[in-house]
Amino acid sequence: MTQALVFCLLALCLGISAEKDTIETELIEDTEIAKGTVIAPSVVGCYIKSMPELYNFMMNTWALYHNLEYDSREDKEPQLIFYNFKNEELKSVKIKNLKADEISALLDEAGFYRKSEKGEEVPKEFQHYPLSAPRDEL
Repeated sequence: MTQALVFCLLALCLGISAEKDTIETELIEDTEIAKGTVIAPSVVGCYIKSMPELYNFMMNTWALYHNLEYDSREDKEPQLIFYNFKNEELKSVKIKNLKADEISALLDEAGFYRKSEKGEEVPKEFQHYPLSAPRDEL
């Protein structure tokens, strides 16, 4: 009888522990940045050239970041949007008035892998980066 009680308590504790791990994993996946999108005017149009820092970032730096997409849109203010693994928007930052280095700093702080040159292969250990939760100061 005592052994049965001990086994029941042990099973109950293990069940609660396993459930807690599952919940924590789900929370991490919901709040961690998995990818990003830069929404900006077309780089071949005239409008983006009126924003020289954003144009500089798009022409020289954007392609160096892994898991960062570009959505050419004239109908929205330029912004950087961070998404989780479920493709849910976590945070957006307006980038129209930021310098190219400031946009890069946002991506670096968010954990995006930056290649040293265009065309470089992303190392296997960085394939799933970024993996960080957005912070309010972004």
